[in-house]
Amino acid sequence: MNKLVVFIIFSVLSFSVASSPSFEARYEFGRELELTISPSFADSAVYTLVTYEGKKILAKRVFEGSFQKWSNVKSESHIELTDDTYKKLLKLLDDALTFSIKDDVRVEDGITWELETSRYQWLKVRISTPEYDTESRGYSGLLELGAFVQAQFP
Repeated sequence: MNKLVVFIIFSVLSFSVASSPSFEARYEFGRELELTISPSFADSAVYTLVTYEGKKILAKRVFEGSFQKWSNVKSESHIELTDDTYKKLLKLLDDALTFSIKDDVRVEDGITWELETSRYQWLKVRISTPEYDTESRGYSGLLELGAFVQAQFP
């Protein structure tokens, strides 16, 4: 009976460790950045920077409406980045990470930006309308990053 109890406890603990993957281990590739831009009443776009088989790939997924459900994917595309483009993207990401974490602006109808990255520490932040009072809130770098990734998909 004791062996059965030990086996069950070990199995449950092993399963829970294996079933709670880290940010990087959820995929068979390294995800460095995910930027979601969700207007209140329009389609949302998710830009993801990944490393796969040594290549730096920027992907774009457009969702119908502002909810990101797999059943609502309208389009998907991806490009392989050159080394120079990748370095510029990392520089823009560094600039985007200079915002104030104590920003308390919440706008009901606007554009919600969500930035998730493992550039330094794992970070995920949702920002309400960074176009509003951009300079004082510290979101100039974020808007530049957004403009850059959007420009990669004309």
